[in-house]
Amino acid sequence: MKKVGKVILMIFGGLFILIVGLVVTGILMGDSETAAPNNSINSSESDSTTSEDEETSNEPTQKELDDKLRNEAVELDFVAVNNGEYTSSDLIKASGIASVVVSTNAGDEFMLTTEESEDGYGIYEVVIMRTGVDLKEDDEVTVYGTLDTDSDSIPRIIATIIE
Repeated sequence: MKKVGKVILMIFGGLFILIVGLVVTGILMGDSETAAPNNSINSSESDSTTSEDEETSNEPTQKELDDKLRNEAVELDFVAVNNGEYTSSDLIKASGIASVVVSTNAGDEFMLTTEESEDGYGIYEVVIMRTGVDLKEDDEVTVYGTLDTDSDSIPRIIATIIE
């Protein structure tokens, strides 16, 4: 019995030392990364600003990102969604009728009912991720975005474009 207690104590002691070592290493690594820019002020500072501006101009505009999403998005199939055939990184779109529209601010939600076949419908919860969305109850809309695959209730779309 005493040997088991000593072994457990040694394991916990080793884990404690390992965790402390990782924390100290992380702190020291973090300090060295942030200390260098604050301590190094030289004539190349203006050069780095210029290169940052050039990198910013190479980034796509919001319109370009929106166009890419529209072009690459695949139409959701409600049955396939419920079978787990989509990932959270898939770019998707769904068209249907908006309902339960309470507010249209970023972070608000509404329901989207899609027609899947002659007699079938799909229902999605849609999270609005943009400001200035013009949306009313019973509007026909198309949403573009990604699927929240962690949702345990009805399928949830994280919508970055709502038209």
